[in-house]
Amino acid sequence: MTGHMSWFGLTYDGAGSEEFVVLERLLHDVPERISDRSAAMIEPFTVAYRALEEAGSIDASDTVVVIGGGMIGQCAALAAHAKGALTVLVEPSAQRREMATRLGVDATVDPSAPDAEATIAAVAGPLGVRVVIEASGNPHGMASAYRIVSHNGTIVQIGITAAAEVSAPLALIQAKDLTIKGITGSSGVWPRAIRFIERTGIDLTPLATDEFSFDEAAEAFDRSRDASSTLKVLIHP
Repeated sequence: MTGHMSWFGLTYDGAGSEEFVVLERLLHDVPERISDRSAAMIEPFTVAYRALEEAGSIDASDTVVVIGGGMIGQCAALAAHAKGALTVLVEPSAQRREMATRLGVDATVDPSAPDAEATIAAVAGPLGVRVVIEASGNPHGMASAYRIVSHNGTIVQIGITAAAEVSAPLALIQAKDLTIKGITGSSGVWPRAIRFIERTGIDLTPLATDEFSFDEAAEAFDRSRDASSTLKVLIHP
């Protein structure tokens, strides 16, 4: 999307309709190699993909830590791993850590463990963590990013917090010569993100933890409120 933010159901009618009219420039072709179920989850993937783009070039020499194993955090870990980086997901939910492991993430860490940051440092090795993607929005997770990231590293903040203020060791920005970025949305990266999914063969379908028909839409919305056991709830014809 370019020019302005557009949202189906807000600036365009029809988010819950089987057919609706929208400007052609807001649509994207989905290659046949990407299944319909994966295509339904491209939007959160594009946010994660943009975060990695903002972090700069990432390859197999890097260690990337993703804080938060929700939908966008899982996508960020998947994309970083597909780029070749050693990827660590920090997430308190055992179920979400297990999901990340099944999807191929190199390591997972429970942030409540007393040795969590030491474990991350051991996995990263002497070069440390060059990139941290903060996708939790949790104040403790946000603050930990400054301690986890290495000197000359980059933190990209995509998690949304409800806290009016977050206490964090901001002196480390100067002491470690850090780059801090924050992003909202994924305008401008959709075509590249779709091509990335196609060419890497990333399968987003395991992230759909529940599926409902249109007739079960009310039940689907109720189910989506249970963040402890769901990632993405799909509604389909």
